[in-house]
Amino acid sequence: MPIKDAETRLEALKGLRDKLALCIDASCSGRDIAALAKQLMDCLAQIDELEGLLPEGEVTVVEQVITLHHGGAASARAGTPKGTGPAKGRPGAQGLP
Repeated sequence: MPIKDAETRLEALKGLRDKLALCIDASCSGRDIAALAKQLMDCLAQIDELEGLLPEGEVTVVEQVITLHHGGAASARAGTPKGTGPAKGRPGAQGLP
Protein backbone atom coordinates (compact mmCIF):
# COMPACT_ATOMS: atom_id res chain seq x y z
CA MET A 1 0.00 0.00 0.00
CA PRO A 2 1.35 3.43 -0.86
CA ILE A 3 2.13 5.53 2.20
CA LYS A 4 -0.16 8.35 1.00
CA ASP A 5 -3.15 5.95 1.03
CA ALA A 6 -2.57 4.69 4.58
CA GLU A 7 -5.51 5.14 6.91
CA THR A 8 -3.67 4.23 10.12
CA ARG A 9 -0.22 4.76 11.56
CA LEU A 10 0.45 1.02 11.30
CA GLU A 11 -0.41 0.99 7.59
CA ALA A 12 1.83 4.01 7.02
CA LEU A 13 4.71 2.37 8.87
CA LYS A 14 4.33 -0.80 6.83
CA GLY A 15 4.38 1.26 3.63
CA LEU A 16 7.49 3.07 4.86
CA ARG A 17 9.10 -0.27 5.75
CA ASP A 18 8.54 -1.53 2.22
CA LYS A 19 9.87 1.70 0.66
CA LEU A 20 12.99 1.66 2.87
CA ALA A 21 13.66 -1.97 1.99
CA LEU A 22 13.42 -1.16 -1.73
CA CYS A 23 15.80 1.79 -1.31
CA ILE A 24 18.30 -0.35 0.60
CA ASP A 25 18.20 -3.03 -2.10
CA ALA A 26 18.71 -0.42 -4.85
CA SER A 27 21.52 1.52 -3.13
CA CYS A 28 25.20 0.99 -3.77
CA SER A 29 26.45 3.56 -1.28
CA GLY A 30 27.52 2.19 2.10
CA ARG A 31 26.71 5.51 3.74
CA ASP A 32 23.19 5.52 2.28
CA ILE A 33 22.60 1.91 3.27
CA ALA A 34 23.70 2.60 6.85
CA ALA A 35 21.33 5.56 7.19
CA LEU A 36 18.44 3.68 5.59
CA ALA A 37 19.08 0.60 7.73
CA LYS A 38 18.88 2.71 10.88
CA GLN A 39 15.55 4.17 9.73
CA LEU A 40 14.29 0.69 8.83
CA MET A 41 15.26 -0.61 12.27
CA ASP A 42 13.28 2.17 13.94
CA CYS A 43 10.32 1.59 11.64
CA LEU A 44 10.31 -2.16 12.39
CA ALA A 45 10.44 -1.52 16.15
CA GLN A 46 7.46 0.84 15.88
CA ILE A 47 5.51 -1.74 13.86
CA ASP A 48 6.28 -4.39 16.48
CA GLU A 49 5.12 -2.09 19.27
CA LEU A 50 1.87 -1.25 17.47
CA GLU A 51 1.18 -4.90 16.74
CA GLY A 52 1.86 -5.78 20.37
CA LEU A 53 4.77 -8.05 19.49
CA LEU A 54 7.39 -6.14 21.44
CA PRO A 55 6.87 -4.52 24.83
CA GLU A 56 7.76 -0.83 24.73
CA GLY A 57 11.38 -0.21 25.67
CA GLU A 58 12.55 -3.79 24.98
CA VAL A 59 15.70 -4.02 22.86
CA THR A 60 15.25 -5.86 19.56
CA VAL A 61 17.79 -8.23 18.04
CA VAL A 62 18.43 -5.69 15.27
CA GLU A 63 19.19 -2.99 17.85
CA GLN A 64 21.57 -5.37 19.65
CA VAL A 65 23.42 -6.11 16.40
CA ILE A 66 23.77 -2.41 15.62
CA THR A 67 25.04 -1.75 19.15
CA LEU A 68 27.60 -4.55 18.73
CA HIS A 69 28.63 -3.13 15.34
CA HIS A 70 29.29 0.27 16.89
CA GLY A 71 31.62 -1.10 19.57
CA GLY A 72 29.19 -1.67 22.41
CA ALA A 73 29.76 -5.42 22.71
CA ALA A 74 29.92 -5.52 26.51
CA SER A 75 26.96 -3.19 26.91
CA ALA A 76 24.85 -5.12 24.40
CA ARG A 77 25.52 -8.46 26.09
CA ALA A 78 24.57 -7.01 29.46
CA GLY A 79 21.41 -5.41 28.07
CA THR A 80 22.61 -1.99 29.20
CA PRO A 81 22.61 0.90 26.74
CA LYS A 82 26.13 1.88 25.69
CA GLY A 83 27.67 4.51 27.94
CA THR A 84 25.47 3.86 30.97
CA GLY A 85 27.54 1.19 32.71
CA PRO A 86 30.57 1.69 34.96
CA ALA A 87 33.75 2.86 33.27
CA LYS A 88 36.30 0.06 33.49
CA GLY A 89 39.88 0.96 34.25
CA ARG A 90 39.12 4.41 35.62
CA PRO A 91 39.67 5.39 39.24
CA GLY A 92 36.40 5.14 41.09
CA ALA A 93 34.93 2.70 38.58
CA GLN A 94 34.97 -0.13 41.15
CA GLY A 95 34.51 2.07 44.18
CA LEU A 96 38.19 3.04 44.36
CA PRO A 97 39.11 6.68 45.06
